Amino acid sequence: QRMVVMKRRPFWPSFLILTGIFAYQANAEPVWRLISPLPTPRQVHMAVGTSDAVYVLGGNTGGSQANGSKAAYKLSEASDIWIPIAPLPSPVGAGGVAVLDGYVYVIGGAASLGTYALNSVYRYSPATNSWQTMASLNQGRRYAGCVALDGYIYAVGGGSRSWSDAWRTDRVERYNPATNSWSD
Repeated sequence: QRMVVMKRRPFWPSFLILTGIFAYQANAEPVWRLISPLPTPRQVHMAVGTSDAVYVLGGNTGGSQANGSKAAYKLSEASDIWIPIAPLPSPVGAGGVAVLDGYVYVIGGAASLGTYALNSVYRYSPATNSWQTMASLNQGRRYAGCVALDGYIYAVGGGSRSWSDAWRTDRVERYNPATNSWSD
């Protein structure tokens, strides 16, 4: 089994930029090793692992007017090389991410610093290397905790206003892939 850890460095007053990536291989003699860096350092990106790959999605590349990115990358289990995949349909940073039924979901987030939270949901198919827009959240949110459980995706909490407002929510929504809908 392998675990990937992303090292960050402080950037701007309170943000962190991804600068290094380490992989842990649980063999007879477990070992940590540095693997190839992303093509571009980024912050507030989404990262998730599947049974055969690690995905890094969106985020932004820094600067005082940091705009979201549509860039998406896959780290294959067979190699330590980041492979560009189909870009997100629109720029997203600070979103939630979950894996369900072999698809990668990007949930909410924000388009750039200083903008309101998004309610958009995108689904990535590794089989076709394509994104599909799914039913929107009932409430826009960024930094939501997202998890897949028993055939559903849950979006828990997060911020529902602009980056500077930091208006937190205690709202939980559940996504049903059979009906492509969110409920409270």
